[in-house]
Amino acid sequence: MSNFNESDFEHFDTTVVAAWTDFRTCLADRLAALPKGEKIVLTCSYDVIYPLPEVVFTVTGANRVRCEIPAGPRLRFMETADLDAMFEAGWKQRKDGRVVLEFGRRYSDKLAALAVVVVRDMWEVPHPAFLTEGGPAEPEPIVAVAPRGRDHLQELAAAVVSDLVSEPVLRDEDGDIPLTIGDMSSLLCVRVDEPTIAFYAVLGDATNAAAVLEEHSQVWPDVNLRIVDDAVVGVLRLEATVFVAKNLESAFAKWIHFMREGAPVIASELEVDNVAQSLPAALQCLLHLDQLDASEVAAICDNDRDSILEYLLICSEQEISWRRSASDALDAEEAAACEHEAEAWANTHESLRAALRVVVLPSRRGNRRRDAGWTSEGSMK
Repeated sequence: MSNFNESDFEHFDTTVVAAWTDFRTCLADRLAALPKGEKIVLTCSYDVIYPLPEVVFTVTGANRVRCEIPAGPRLRFMETADLDAMFEAGWKQRKDGRVVLEFGRRYSDKLAALAVVVVRDMWEVPHPAFLTEGGPAEPEPIVAVAPRGRDHLQELAAAVVSDLVSEPVLRDEDGDIPLTIGDMSSLLCVRVDEPTIAFYAVLGDATNAAAVLEEHSQVWPDVNLRIVDDAVVGVLRLEATVFVAKNLESAFAKWIHFMREGAPVIASELEVDNVAQSLPAALQCLLHLDQLDASEVAAICDNDRDSILEYLLICSEQEISWRRSASDALDAEEAAACEHEAEAWANTHESLRAALRVVVLPSRRGNRRRDAGWTSEGSMK
């Protein structure tokens, strides 16, 4: 048996460093000359690393060189600290889950260096000899299954998620799968009344959430943001009359992206709104008191025109938000509850409009009476 001394290991380390340096230089030269329409696809043959890494280099229409890491298990298995380091270095995650980095051609060496950092330091590929070049792997045949019922669909979903996270998933008493992504909790559920898989997360209290929902609904079009039982929730639905594992994998990647990038921001903004924009005391009184006439409503608002105008705006925002939630509701019962809330805000809005007339035109009735009295006296003269 051979005996290795310290100098042998030092020589080995030096050789590995030199190999990665040569690889990076060669890759940079190839990227600088890569024609549009062609690509370089690097995969790893070192089967100890799972899921196997893959990076794709292309040239954009603007003649910039791009490195792309496809959405999939490789990204989902990365440590949060590594992902944060990538984003700080300039990598961007697209809405479909893939992560990209691009530079002008004269910075091809920088792109190659940052790609090597990911492959070598983060994915721990020991030597460039373990990297192989070729086109994308042959796509796996699409297997479609018609679920026999809710229990069967739950089993299918659990099997896919277990494969994605490389361990058996736990299910609660309803068969739902709890998911913790970062510091946020969510559920993967199967609907009772239809073959639909839904990712579900409670994001915060719904007080004055209309502006937050309007802003973030445009940023996350795949996630349905709405109000349910005084809470803001996010839901991503996948219709599964015919179940295809690849479709669930894609939806899962979108959900992970949302829970990492969108959910924490929304939760934070809702928390700020609830502290700084809680409902004014006068408006809360109006919501709890019924059958008030216009003068009583005006009195509760201190006969303050500006306050009433502010309350009218709040009521309009809340009514719109609840109408939208009713339209997006998953079932008739939920839709009815949302419509009930919307009607309450609409009625309060009308009461405030009547109160505004009292405040803005307080002497209208009195003027008519005085006019009538003056005419009568004039006719007597």
